[in-house]
Amino acid sequence: MEELEQAAADEDIEDALLEQARDIVTATDRASTSLLQRKPRPATTGPLRLIDLLEDEDVVGPPEGNSRTREVLMRQAAAIRR
Repeated sequence: MEELEQAAADEDIEDALLEQARDIVTATDRASTSLLQRKPRPATTGPLRLIDLLEDEDVVGPPEGNSRTREVLMRQAAAIRR
């Protein structure tokens, strides 16, 4: 039972960090792991995982070459409505 409670708590933290990351990239119109390392405090979810989750939600595009930044596909107003 304790493991299930911990898993649920970890999922809640990940959801909150994902929402925070979405707000940051749509507000700044920039998406990179270094930006997310400086802004939200990653707990169980690291910046790389957050970028991947944002890509899954079509908030940011895929990596482009050797660039560390990604194109932001969703603007802040649209992200707020999610």
